[in-house]
Amino acid sequence: MLLALTAFGRFQYIYYRYYPWEFAGEWLNPYPPLVRYLQSVENHYDQIFVTSSYGRPYIYFLFYNQMNPADFQTESTHTRTGDAFGFFDVHAVGKYKFDPPDLAYPQPRTLYALRLAAIPPGFKLVTTIPDITGTDQFMIIQSQ
Repeated sequence: MLLALTAFGRFQYIYYRYYPWEFAGEWLNPYPPLVRYLQSVENHYDQIFVTSSYGRPYIYFLFYNQMNPADFQTESTHTRTGDAFGFFDVHAVGKYKFDPPDLAYPQPRTLYALRLAAIPPGFKLVTTIPDITGTDQFMIIQSQ
């Protein structure tokens, strides 16, 4: 009985304390605050680029923005491609674009949510979005 309680206690510790911090990147937990932030400023921009190097971002924008599935299916027929395994890549949903932007030519009234090591020339940092460990996962930038 004592062994079972010890094993259960160890499992609880690893599951609730160790695992979320050690494997924070696997949970993609920066997406909810990213979507909330971009929702709060989207009316100030004509388009918003979000990197697809961190999972498939479109699904988070559909879920957290509570987009009607029928509207999404109608709108995305021209903006998605499939692969041999049956997975889809959605390239745009409304003003959100999920393809890599051309940072050599900054566009006005455009916001970029990217995973960068440094801010490219011609851009300024707007804010960052960290994961639960405090590590910045997204840099939100715009042209100067």
